[in-house]
Amino acid sequence: VARVDPRAIGVCDDCIAEMYVPEYWANSSLVKSYVASKSESVRRIHVRVARLASLLRDHNLEHVDLLKLDIEGLEEEVVRDAVSLGVLEPGRVSQLVVEAHPPHTRSERIADVLR
Repeated sequence: VARVDPRAIGVCDDCIAEMYVPEYWANSSLVKSYVASKSESVRRIHVRVARLASLLRDHNLEHVDLLKLDIEGLEEEVVRDAVSLGVLEPGRVSQLVVEAHPPHTRSERIADVLR
């Protein structure tokens, strides 16, 4: 089952943040330095943000078979937050794929958080 939620994933609940949108919108991010490294032309929009724990709760997802996190530079912070809240426990998420965007996120640091 696929679910769509219009909120950005971050480390705060029901807050408003600036999303930086470059010419190639797929590189949009809440991390200004990430977008600046991809494009010179950037516009800003305001988006609602929710923590991963809240998104899972709001959609009544007690178990996820495969969770992919591709958050354009914010992966480490979101993984750290989710681990601290017990969201990524083995009984809750069977498989996790996290895209890393060096130097903003590094796979080694994400792996350390998950250990």
